[in-house]
Amino acid sequence: MALDAQNNWRQLCREAVAEKDPDKLLRIAMAINREFDQQQKKKVAAFLQNMDKPKTA
Repeated sequence: MALDAQNNWRQLCREAVAEKDPDKLLRIAMAINREFDQQQKKKVAAFLQNMDKPKTA
């Protein structure tokens, strides 16, 4: 995970813990989910890219 994304994820989690307003908490939770989704897509893309590379013996 990139350092900026990791810091953003951690900041969002700190905000979620402190948030009392259910609507704001929902928005924060959705932002956390977006961060995870973006990171998962990057990992899958990197994995597929490695699968396409020919293996050397």
